[in-house]
Amino acid sequence: MMRITGIMVLFLVLVAWPGSSTAEFYRYYDENGALRFTDNLAEVPEDQQPQVKRYQEEDDYLTPRQRAEKARNQAKAQIERENLEKNDRKTAAIRNVKIKDTDDLKSVREELDGDFAGLEDRRKALQAKRDSLTTPEEVREYQTQVRKLNEDIQRFEVRRQEFIRKAKEYNALVN
Repeated sequence: MMRITGIMVLFLVLVAWPGSSTAEFYRYYDENGALRFTDNLAEVPEDQQPQVKRYQEEDDYLTPRQRAEKARNQAKAQIERENLEKNDRKTAAIRNVKIKDTDDLKSVREELDGDFAGLEDRRKALQAKRDSLTTPEEVREYQTQVRKLNEDIQRFEVRRQEFIRKAKEYNALVN
């Protein structure tokens, strides 16, 4: 009796277990010759069903943990892209600014000072964090943050050099 109960429970678990959710979609041509995509095979004309092309999304074969990791990585990459774009805009703004008087130089300098203070705060926070790392994951994350800080410092240095160039141009004009 116990064995039958175990088999029944196993059967119910297997039947009720959510399978991998595959998101197949199909490509076909409608009556006007336009290319169409659908996730419902019934929408594909019967004469085209035998040769219809099936596509699966690349996430179909990932485990839930892998999907979560992929989503985290995509979010991090998006933030990184936004930060790079922001940096590029700042560099372009410095490069394109027309320095008419010292107030223009001061405003650019104040923005650079704010950026530098932010970088310095990040450096100090990482330095304080360094001695409390205990797991390999924490060390890897710390190293990633240090690498990103160093990249941001290099980008800041490009903006700072552009500011110095603009200041020299202005000084040459007024002297």
